[in-house]
Amino acid sequence: MPVPGTYIQKDLKEEDSDIMAEVEHNRWNIERLLLGFHPIKEEDIPAWIEDMGLDVSGMTHKDIESVLKGQYFTHPMIVPNSSLKPEEKYKDKILDNLDFLFRKTDNL
Repeated sequence: MPVPGTYIQKDLKEEDSDIMAEVEHNRWNIERLLLGFHPIKEEDIPAWIEDMGLDVSGMTHKDIESVLKGQYFTHPMIVPNSSLKPEEKYKDKILDNLDFLFRKTDNL
């Protein structure tokens, strides 16, 4: 029996890992929507910037996304899990798996 307060590693099946990642992304979507964020498609960003009359000259793509997120509460990752790019799905998978793999034994 593990000692309470210590960390143990759990084996996680790939299918369970995928389910946990999808649940995490759905949770994140709801959190963003409750905070007032709006979804925006990556391909719609240039037209949206033009419509808003924003001057983004000299800004990197990352800078533009930061402005859209910080000032206009838009986010291109507010999409169904099935629409995420593989590298974005991977982020959700890492977060959930780390939490699950290294859980304190007194929280089991």
